[in-house]
Amino acid sequence: VLLTTHKNITESRLRDTAFQNGVIVYGLSESLVKDGPQDETSTVILGYGALTKAEISKGIEALKKAWL
Repeated sequence: VLLTTHKNITESRLRDTAFQNGVIVYGLSESLVKDGPQDETSTVILGYGALTKAEISKGIEALKKAWL
């Protein structure tokens, strides 16, 4: 899942605050093919393929705490 914020928050900050709350997310700019310097996006990648429903719910609650 790609999550983009329109509140002028960098993906680094989104990543860091998620990590401080026990959740690992990845910045989209890390996955982009770059042909030169680019600005950081405000989009993170949320992976959930190997998680149980309970773990997903716990992660959502942690992200709410981190980002809201």
